Amino acid sequence: MAAQPVFSLVPGIQPYGWGKKGSASLAAQLASVSVPDFEIDEGRTYAELWIGTHPNVPSKTGTTLLSNHLKANPALIGDAAISAFPESQDGSLPFLFKVLSIGTALSIQAHPDKPLAQRLFKERPDVYKDPNHKPEMAIALTPFLAFLNFLPLPSLLLHLLTVPELDVLIPSDLTASLATSLTLPSTRPPDPFLFEPTVSAPTEAQRDILQKIFGALMTAPTDLVKQSIAKLVERYKQREDIAENERGLMDLAIMLDEQYPGDVGVLCVFMLNVVELKRGEAAFLGADMPHAYIKGDIIECMATSDNVVRAGLTPKLRDVDTLVSMLTYEAGPGSKQLLQPTEFTEDGTTLLYDPPIDEFSVLRIELDQISSTTHRPIAGPSLCVVTDGAGTVSWGDGADEVKIRRGDVLFVAADQEVKWSAAKRLEVFRSFVEAAKTEKVPHATSIGYSTKYLCSSLSTNSLPSPIMTSMAATLAASLPRPPVMPVPPPTVQPNVPSSTKVPQRMEGVVDVEASREVETVKLNSLVFLKMMKHSTDILPAPPQASYQQDRNAPPQTALSSRTDCLGVLLGLDLDGVMEVEDCFALPANESTLSSSSYSARILGHLREVSTPDSPVGVYLSTHNGGFVTRAAIEMINAVEKAAGRGRAILLVHDLSRAAGLDLSVKAYRLSEGAREAAKKGKWDTASLVDNRVTSATILVPLPVTIASSSLLSALLSTLTTPSKPQSPSLTSPPVPLPPTFSALTNPLQTSLPAYLSDTLDSLTLHSHEANNVAFLVRQIGREKSRHEGLIKDREDENIRRRKTGQAELPAISAEVRGGTKEPSRLEMLCLQGQVDGLAKGMGAEAGKGLVRCYL
Repeated sequence: MAAQPVFSLVPGIQPYGWGKKGSASLAAQLASVSVPDFEIDEGRTYAELWIGTHPNVPSKTGTTLLSNHLKANPALIGDAAISAFPESQDGSLPFLFKVLSIGTALSIQAHPDKPLAQRLFKERPDVYKDPNHKPEMAIALTPFLAFLNFLPLPSLLLHLLTVPELDVLIPSDLTASLATSLTLPSTRPPDPFLFEPTVSAPTEAQRDILQKIFGALMTAPTDLVKQSIAKLVERYKQREDIAENERGLMDLAIMLDEQYPGDVGVLCVFMLNVVELKRGEAAFLGADMPHAYIKGDIIECMATSDNVVRAGLTPKLRDVDTLVSMLTYEAGPGSKQLLQPTEFTEDGTTLLYDPPIDEFSVLRIELDQISSTTHRPIAGPSLCVVTDGAGTVSWGDGADEVKIRRGDVLFVAADQEVKWSAAKRLEVFRSFVEAAKTEKVPHATSIGYSTKYLCSSLSTNSLPSPIMTSMAATLAASLPRPPVMPVPPPTVQPNVPSSTKVPQRMEGVVDVEASREVETVKLNSLVFLKMMKHSTDILPAPPQASYQQDRNAPPQTALSSRTDCLGVLLGLDLDGVMEVEDCFALPANESTLSSSSYSARILGHLREVSTPDSPVGVYLSTHNGGFVTRAAIEMINAVEKAAGRGRAILLVHDLSRAAGLDLSVKAYRLSEGAREAAKKGKWDTASLVDNRVTSATILVPLPVTIASSSLLSALLSTLTTPSKPQSPSLTSPPVPLPPTFSALTNPLQTSLPAYLSDTLDSLTLHSHEANNVAFLVRQIGREKSRHEGLIKDREDENIRRRKTGQAELPAISAEVRGGTKEPSRLEMLCLQGQVDGLAKGMGAEAGKGLVRCYL
């Protein structure tokens, strides 16, 4: 007789000391339902609810071990899963499912890859209990805080330069080596809300330096570590001499020191990313990656293993040498560890968290009252836990069902279709292994888990590196270096006609304005020529020095104070391809409002003559790469609002690059975060933090294709075809032309000073804007303090009136702050972007000069 495909399980509970106490522990709350005879002791901590076949805390079906039941009924696991994971023949599942309730921070730890796990198990089986690796995924059930991987190296260096308590623990030569490798000689801290380090992966040399720095910290003398932490915590409690980059870490460092007094792990706040996940957000942690869970409740799924290498924030055994030697030291932003779910069912009730490994995936089922969803058969076994609500799970055309409620734990057999129904709100997490997944995702190796994951991370972080922390850092960072994900260069396709007709694949579609984001830009060459003409009419050409020019002559002076010119692009957005067919210039020296009025009049005239009149973006012509301007950002936003849709592009024509015979047009769009901030008109600190907007993430680069129109091709062919002579007598033999030296014109002599001058001007403007913002922030603080004083005085006055029997005065609303609003940071963002672009341009020009010197 076949075993029942869906049945209840009895999980196990782990009372580790870092868990939450009593009924505050979600793991304990769930265990009180699913574990027989379990009663919550309010004075005890409960950390983990284990669901699976791991021998340390195996789940049961009544009184029978789950592994024994599966071994006796292999069809529950499925032939495909057993073939993919031969160890499943013994009834063991390749994954372990948990619910964690974290009251105090877990240890600074990492999990070994398979080769290291096998070696550690062989050498120290008393400490490392199995030979398996342990990649894991965490899904937040409540707000969840964790350390995830090493900080980007510029951020880590900034801590080394500005936190004095680290000086005695980490040798100065290591700090100097890291600074040299990053070309960041300055110690000036950046704006904490706008600074975002480069996303390029560390080099092998940088990883070696990081390993030495982390090793020096973790092996520093205990007495010295305790003294440094005591000084740090005292300084933080006194709120004295706090650098900007420390402010967000003070409370966390104090909390960790209270939990683990004087522990070296406290100082990992300066080494590791601090990441907060909201409910439903997930992070994936591969092998050999440092991390520590700090607080919150999570669903956790991992390969079946309990191997942990610890080095801090723990009373347990520490294996510092193994930890320091095993880590990959692939530093980067914490966002690289986040995992985005996708829809598993068409009705949107089930999300799939699919990490780049074979052993497991997780489904999150959310149903409203009296609703249901059906899951297709999965080619592997599943473990489920009900985290909220109540309902039923049924199978076999609804003939069989099991009632479920919050805390119930279930097993679902392979190849079994099931239907989930809610009596009221129902939330279920279902972990599973599917054999078909091994065909889609290459199996993880000991070198790197996540080919798929790393590719997706790089694609979301392929933005230009941000402004460095000072002029010296900016100039150093601008030296030529390979980008992480270079934007495909513009390509010219000759004799490819471009028209505004809807392609055949789009015929019959009512709304040809595609709903998906713009992915590429197709630019009509006539539009490019109009942009060039507008720029040459308005802007002064960048001065160039000829070899025949007097070397001692003073540099040429610009004839105009204009540094950029704007225009509106017209075209059509077709299935993610923005086809730009026409453009018109905006008047010089006009405000955004006047430009909008002018644009409206122009568009009206275009409609009268049946010309394409749909605004799709803005073009900007400028010198030396300083294109990130407030006017450009505001114009993109204005075009998006006028068009009634959230897609517009920015085309940048850099005249300095054109003078150097480079194809000088690039395309960008607003990032999602910048778009949200622009829609709301809020560029304050809170909005920038919420939307994750920095100077590096305002604009997203797009590939550009320039297509020649048939009209231009015909004109060029006419101009280049020689005319036939009228009479043979008028012909003459060809005369060789003398050589021309105009091609040797070297723009380097004047373009480099121009770049430097523009960079200095932008730095000056940025410093001025930063001072203005700082003053306004201080003014806000003063207004807030004054208002709080008024509230306190009014409360004291009302207390006195109550005692004397007088009528109370109206209370002053605590929501009201002074008349000063937090200043917009858009101008500062733009200035940072300008300095970054100018410095990179200067680095590129310097590189060209060096090439010319050796040709």
